[in-house]
Amino acid sequence: MATHHPSPAAPADEFTYGSVVDKIHQLYTQPQHATATSAWLERFQQSPQAWPVAQQILQQPMNTPMQQQAAFFAAQTIAVLAQAGFQFAKESFPALRTSLLQLTLALHASPPIIVRQLCLAICALVIFCADQMDQLVQGVITAVAASAEGHDVLLEILIALPEELFNRKIAIDPDRRAAARHKILQETNVALNAAATIFQAPVDPQVAPHRQAKSLRVLSSWLDAHVKSHEIDPPPNSQPVRTSPLAREMADAPLFRFALEGIRASHETLLRPSGDVCVAVLSLMREVTPHPDTDRAIVLAIAEALAQGGEKMKMGSNIDACLVACEVLSALAREHFPYLYYYHEPSRPLLDRLADLATHFMSAVGSRGIGESPWEVATSALGVWSHLLDHQTPQLHEMAIGIAAGGAQVIPLVSTDRSAVRQELRELLKPLFTKMVSVLMEVLRYPKACETQQDFQFTLFHQFRDECATLLTESCRLVGYTHALNTVGQQLERFKQEGAGQGVVLPPWEALEGCLFVLTAVAPRAPAGEDNVIPQTLEALPSLPYPSSGVAAVLLRQTASRLVYFTSGYIGLMPQLFAPIYALLTEQLMPFLGQAQVSDASLRESGMHVCVCAIQALCSSGQEIMTVRGSEDILRALKPLAVLIMSTYVDCEEKGTLVSSAGTLISHLSRPKLEETHYHLVKPLADLVRESLAGRRSSLVDDVRHFCTALKSVRSDLAGVCCGAGAAPHPPMPKGEEANGVSEAQRNAHPTLIVLEKEWPLVERLFAEHGSSEAIMEPVCQAITQIISDTREQAMDSSLFHPVLRVMGSSFRNTPTCFHLGALRSIVGMFGRSFDPPVVHGLRDLLQLLAEVALSQRQPTTGAQPAPEVTQYLRHPDLVGLSIDCFNQGLVLSHPALAKEVLNAQWFPALLRFVFEMLPDCAHPKLGAVMLLFLARLDAWLADEKYVTRLPHFRVSAETFRAEEAGARQAASRLILQEGGLVVVIQVLLKVIATTAIDIPQGVGITSSALIPLLDRPEGKEVFLDALKQLPDALLPPEQKQHFYDAALDDRLRHTRDFNDLLLRTAQHCHAQAKKTQFSAA
Repeated sequence: MATHHPSPAAPADEFTYGSVVDKIHQLYTQPQHATATSAWLERFQQSPQAWPVAQQILQQPMNTPMQQQAAFFAAQTIAVLAQAGFQFAKESFPALRTSLLQLTLALHASPPIIVRQLCLAICALVIFCADQMDQLVQGVITAVAASAEGHDVLLEILIALPEELFNRKIAIDPDRRAAARHKILQETNVALNAAATIFQAPVDPQVAPHRQAKSLRVLSSWLDAHVKSHEIDPPPNSQPVRTSPLAREMADAPLFRFALEGIRASHETLLRPSGDVCVAVLSLMREVTPHPDTDRAIVLAIAEALAQGGEKMKMGSNIDACLVACEVLSALAREHFPYLYYYHEPSRPLLDRLADLATHFMSAVGSRGIGESPWEVATSALGVWSHLLDHQTPQLHEMAIGIAAGGAQVIPLVSTDRSAVRQELRELLKPLFTKMVSVLMEVLRYPKACETQQDFQFTLFHQFRDECATLLTESCRLVGYTHALNTVGQQLERFKQEGAGQGVVLPPWEALEGCLFVLTAVAPRAPAGEDNVIPQTLEALPSLPYPSSGVAAVLLRQTASRLVYFTSGYIGLMPQLFAPIYALLTEQLMPFLGQAQVSDASLRESGMHVCVCAIQALCSSGQEIMTVRGSEDILRALKPLAVLIMSTYVDCEEKGTLVSSAGTLISHLSRPKLEETHYHLVKPLADLVRESLAGRRSSLVDDVRHFCTALKSVRSDLAGVCCGAGAAPHPPMPKGEEANGVSEAQRNAHPTLIVLEKEWPLVERLFAEHGSSEAIMEPVCQAITQIISDTREQAMDSSLFHPVLRVMGSSFRNTPTCFHLGALRSIVGMFGRSFDPPVVHGLRDLLQLLAEVALSQRQPTTGAQPAPEVTQYLRHPDLVGLSIDCFNQGLVLSHPALAKEVLNAQWFPALLRFVFEMLPDCAHPKLGAVMLLFLARLDAWLADEKYVTRLPHFRVSAETFRAEEAGARQAASRLILQEGGLVVVIQVLLKVIATTAIDIPQGVGITSSALIPLLDRPEGKEVFLDALKQLPDALLPPEQKQHFYDAALDDRLRHTRDFNDLLLRTAQHCHAQAKKTQFSAA
């Protein structure tokens, strides 16, 4: 939110009962006017007439849909006003709460969504009253529960109140919010007793299940609030760990016992709230100090209820019931399973029953037994096993040891005992996971129906399989990888023997594909080459019986590519595997997948994506093989890649990946071959761009992307090229080259720069003809930036450096895009440390151009004063922000030469005034952040000269560095300290704190960095006090201004993190105050 100004005064007759109802009807019936109607209704909600008109609407009948729509909007308006604190005095909150309670009781039979909004308003008022009244919850209960019709209203309030304690829409400062939260949560037992009383009260049998469900929701809501409170509010200093009697009281709580019955009976209406109660209880137990005996009783009660109810869920088809069971199982498995296996033996069969239940839900995808969409159930069951795996972490080991010791606290034992506990746990869980892994290997197979079933959900099944693969990979830590490998090896051997008989028997493709998929999951845990299954399978990949058509043909080839991807590191070390598998991917699998005909196009696309990733991984992992092999072998490997790159069935993104892979191969060539081959890769793609520019092709954007990818594809870290200060020097220049006009700089030029120079006319043409196209400028600017970054030192000596600045700068002046700016910002950051005058002057002129463009973005006004939303007067706020961010790169302390040139430039004060004008009321978060950083970078030059910097990349003497640094400090002092500049800067920063700091990312921290150097100066304190007095008292009262001033000038506070906390608390207070004033009349 930017500045908070009161709503403009509206005519007295604009917001009447009739006009508001008409606008509400128009909102629902005339969507073409929805924007204007919504704006009118928002102005109504901020007007003084909102409260009485909303009450009047609620007093009307609600028989028709239109009347109910109007009533809902009126109730919502009252909730919004209540959360904002109304425009009433603080002392009137108790009376307002009473009147709202009476109104809600009178409307108890209205639609639930209307009653819910009124209950939210009551909750907001209860929170506002926390510092004026005691027994807040009891007061509400006394006022509402006297009549039977108030029971449902009371339950709604008790459900909503703990949730609203964390609602940021309630305009209350953080300290008051925390105090209200603490005070209200102290009455938890009062709320729960009231809910239990209503739960046990006689009621119509048709209404009873729903009222009982609400009572259970009250319990889960208050328990969740305690969990959140423990996460937000730190414990008192005297209590290193938390205690909560509430968690221990659950064992005998009637509502908790009834929740257990709801799970045990698998009651349709009560199961969901019962499960929420159990999850909340278990979550609260995780946040507080363990109390083993009581905690174990609760865990066993939940586990036994779930085991009994789970048997009924297995026989049913209710997906929601299965999801509830999985959520409770996950909460148990997260930390509480030690209570089942570190006590006496009878509880361990219970663990087996729960594990079987999780396995059953995991295998739900294998049948239609659980509804029509079992994916969510199976995925949730996978999470249970993932939590069980976490029990091998040190934290849960310590907890288990404490439970085994029977102490009231976690008692770390000696290492031998800890090792024994770990081994005991592994022996207990290993058979459970061994059984689960066997089921998992069956579950992740494609069902046979996927070939014929038209509506088979491949996307969901693939997501489920990915999670299965993750679980299988991590399970190998417990059960080892040999179990899965042996199982797969036996199946593959059986397929081989069946195929070796007299009649050719092909294995079922889904079984073969499942074996390959299991290997992809086990490979990350299996040491490369230490087993026989994976190497033998890789050797057999080229000769597998791949189907020739249909879904099976695509899926089996996709999984074969996936196996190559996950084992590419091993393949890259084995020359006898690398060549045939590389040929398999590039000459067989990829061409087939690209031209396969399947009903679901996403299958072909995903298959091609996996295959392309496998090719890329193989090219990267084969560095040693490529280094040993000669240029002819590398060029031979490039041929099928070139065919794929120029093919029409490979889409844009995958073609770019293939181009990058070709660049990786090229990088292994010797220097003369590298430059020649790189240009041969770039040239055909550049010709396609020229054809598109001439109108002979209609794919200019894609062609440009591939051309740019090829330009930057050569990896400098692999190429034998001098790319940095640590690179080996080139051999002496051969005789004759000097005479042929080949300079030392030309001979040492990076091959990529040479290729770029050859195609520079095409790049200039793209800037000239398509500089306004972001789709074109994005790849072009990114390619140039990466090339210059990779060839940093050589780029400065290249004849392209200044043309790049000139072309990109002039293109940006004519048609600015954020991609121009991103490239220019990177270039300024890379070369700003330079002390070379031509480079520094070139960057200075570039920044001048950016300043001119930023200032030109201001919209002309019509003579009236600008509105608070100053970004409305900028044509492109994002471009202005990125332009200023380029200056942030130029003003850093490690760029003294460039900073001195910029700060002494005649055009810089105009940019500084522009920032002063725009920043205080800036409603654009990114723009506000970069302008704040601009001031912080500028103010940093005023700080004490304690800054010690590393010498830049380009070596200069310390004397030169200090001289330039002194010049920059002198220029900054002249700008800020003379002509009243210090007053303006501090005024701007204080206004930012009071209005927009919270809405700007890292706004408080950046403001702190900008303010500290100014307050360190003697004249800064007096200016700071004067500027502070000018803030409106409505935002910051005089006594808080004085406190803020005293704390800000405390030297012990100002250079610590506490200074940021001080600014944040002040900004939050101003933010809350401003939010209240926006509902006041003008």
